[in-house]
Formats: sequence, structure tokens, C-alpha cells
Amino acid sequence: MIGVLVSGEGTNLQALLDAQLPVTAVASNRPGVRALGRAADAGVPGAVFPLGDYASRAERDAAMADWLAGRGARLVVCAGYMHLLTPGFLERFPVPELKDGDVYITNDPWLGTGHLFDFTVVTPTFRNGRPVALFASTVHVVGIGGLVAAALVALAIAPGERLVVGGATLATTEFLRLFLVLGSLCGVGLAIVGAAAMIGLAYSGFDLAAPESVVGVAAGFAVGVLAFAAIGVVLGSFLPSARAAQGLGLVLFFGTFFLVGGGPPPGVLPDALNDIAGWTPTGLLVDAIRTPWTDGGLDVTAMVALAILAAAGFALAARRLARS
Repeated sequence: MIGVLVSGEGTNLQALLDAQLPVTAVASNRPGVRALGRAADAGVPGAVFPLGDYASRAERDAAMADWLAGRGARLVVCAGYMHLLTPGFLERFPVPELKDGDVYITNDPWLGTGHLFDFTVVTPTFRNGRPVALFASTVHVVGIGGLVAAALVALAIAPGERLVVGGATLATTEFLRLFLVLGSLCGVGLAIVGAAAMIGLAYSGFDLAAPESVVGVAAGFAVGVLAFAAIGVVLGSFLPSARAAQGLGLVLFFGTFFLVGGGPPPGVLPDALNDIAGWTPTGLLVDAIRTPWTDGGLDVTAMVALAILAAAGFALAARRLARS
């Protein structure tokens, strides 16, 4: 019997229901989400356990575990659940059927891969005879439409633990923290590479003039990258899923990109619309880079506004994530 934890739309829950798996209860940390409606439509009991209603996360998880167990759940599936679970909850629902050497593989985008051309491999890791972590890798392979292999991510590793299989150290919590930092730096690196490619194209095909102030352009680009990263983190902290955050982020970016010159030339747009576009994050980034490129100075207003946006965005996201 399966208990399902949800936080948002519930498309993964719907896949479990459509597969006629024995879902007996659905619990959410957020009231009013679509996933609870899907459970109700299928005749499956649902309940809400907001973190703010309890003195601690452990107390909330204990109440949620009691409720799920009382409805016959023996296996709990996190289907888009956006909170970390405490050790006490995990101990209530062990995984006795998993055996050392088991490997699970799927290419179903509704069951964890995300794209039709991906596949996901999950395997448990054991220590002293009990499972202590799940390793998962979502892979893009040339033969099935992808380009590169994704990274290995370990879940549920206790702080300070070191997982050893066959004498080889696979991962530590310190390694995972480093991995996340390196992943963020890679994102910034890709932004730099993309910008360099576009500048090279402009030089070769459009007779682009050299920047008056390389340092100023680099400073404008750097503060702009931080501001846009902060916007992404804020969206991720407020929206129920990464897919929703990515979708809204693309709409916001391309909408403002259209206004600041990616669509009709600013000269044909109404003055009021140009004024609004100039204060969007994309408009501020354009000014922060264009001024040192063409005039050699700095657009202090745009730089300060982007810096404030970055600082406020990261602070707000940190507060939201700390509470959740």
C-alpha cells in the first residue's frame, strides 16, 4: 500500500493513479493544491500538514507519518514533495524489499526522467545490512536523442557519513556541497561562454566596435548575472515545482527581451512602454553593458538597481528556503 507526499500540481501522483497502483493516502504540506483534488477525484483520502501548524519539522513529520500509517501505507512516494523529511519519518517507512545490488531503471518521463529521450537509474546503497542512501542518475544518451550524461546525485546521506562500495569511496556530504557549488559555477561559466560566442558573431558579421571600457562591460555583465540568478532562485523558492519556475522564468525573460530590442525596435514603441522596459531586469542589464561599451563610463543607476535586485532576491529566497 502506497502513501504519496505532494506539494503542487500532482502530475506525478496522477501517473501513479492512472497506473492503478495501490495508493491509499495522499498528504501535502500545502493546502489547496491541485494534487489533493486529483486524490479526491480518485477517491483517495487526502490531508494537509502545514509546517507552521507544528512546533518543529520533526513533530509535523511524526503526525504525517501517523496519519499515513493509519491508512495502511507501507511505502511512501515523494511525488513532487518540496520539503526535506526528518530521520524519524524515514525510520517509520523503511525499505525492507530493497536488496543490495538492486537496480531500477525507467525512461517514463512521468516517473522521474523529465524528457522522452532520458532514462533514470536508481540503486540503493547499504551499510551494515540496511539501506542508507539512494543513488540516482538521469542520463541523456546520443543514441536516444540526448547529448551528455548527467551527474550522479546521492540522497539521504547522513551528515559526515562516507559511503564505501567495493572499497571505493563514492560520496560524502562535503563532496555533495562542493558538487552543488561547482554546478552553480558551471552555470556562470556557460553564461560567459554564450556571451563570448554572441560577441564573436557580432564582430565577424556585423562590424561591432570594440568596447570603450572592457572592465565596465565585465562589471555590468557580472552584476547582471547575479541579478538574474537571484530571480531564478526566488522563483524556485516560491513556485511549487522546478518545472513551473523554469516556465515562468522563460516567459518573464523573453517578454522583457521582446520589449528591450529583441522584438520591435524601441523607436517604434510608445515612450511609456520604453520607460517600463528600461526598468525591467533585462532593460537594466542592457544599460549596464551598453553604456561602458559605447561611452566608456558606467550606468551607475542600472548597476545599483541590479545589485539591489540580486541582494534582495538572494535574501528573500534564503528566508523562504530556511522556513521550508
